[in-house]
Order: sequence, then C-alpha cells, then structure tokens
Amino acid sequence: MILLAIFVFNITQTARAIFFHLEITKLVVNRSFVGYDRINRWLNVNFTTHLQSKIIVTELLW
Repeated sequence: MILLAIFVFNITQTARAIFFHLEITKLVVNRSFVGYDRINRWLNVNFTTHLQSKIIVTELLW
C-alpha cells in the first residue's frame, strides 16, 4: 500500500514536471503577458497541491 502510494505520487510529479516544461516552452514561444500570468497562477495552484500530496504520503508512511 505504501509503495503504491509512493509510485503514484512519483508518476504525478513526473507528469507535472513535463506539463510545466511544456507550459514554459509555450510561454517562451508566445512571449505574452497572458502566458506569463497563466504560468504564475498554475505555479501557485500546483505548489499548494504539491505540498498537500507530500503531506498525504507522509501520513501514509507513518
């Protein structure tokens, strides 16, 4: 159960990293303020979910 949780957590982190990279690439291509605003909002939202998922995994380990 614990290993499964860690495995799923790692997959979601990898997916987020890939998505983030694609968003940054789009931003560089567009060079638009709208794109920058989207990145900023996306970062803020995903940083909090990232912390929440870390807390969940820690609780599972205990």
